[in-house]
Amino acid sequence: MARIRVQAFLLCDSVIVDKDGKTTVQGVFDRIHCQELPIVCPSLMIFARLRLPRPGYCDADIEVQTPSGATERPLQRQRLSSGDTDIAQLFHRVLAIPFREPGKYVWSLVIDGAKVADYPFTVLIEAPSRKG
Repeated sequence: MARIRVQAFLLCDSVIVDKDGKTTVQGVFDRIHCQELPIVCPSLMIFARLRLPRPGYCDADIEVQTPSGATERPLQRQRLSSGDTDIAQLFHRVLAIPFREPGKYVWSLVIDGAKVADYPFTVLIEAPSRKG
């Protein structure tokens, strides 16, 4: 049975698609540094590129598991279309994401109810630098 193949699943600063359909992903990151919690990430972009078994549609959800094990959904379900090809892309800007605890968060891409990819993201607390 044919299945969906994940070609990319990233958190980044921005995604640009030019007039010819070429996609440019900028500022891929997997950690954030802070001196205290909570910290709010003002903006990030979720990017996923999928190869579907055939041209059509799929439903995408994003889940985030916190270091303490809670699961959150930072955006509503997205309906993706591959048009007349077998490639579907998701790029969605998420604003003001709060991180309330240090450690590893796992962002998961869920397609049609099945988890197909994970992206680990770490929140690090650093001691304030001393001047002088």
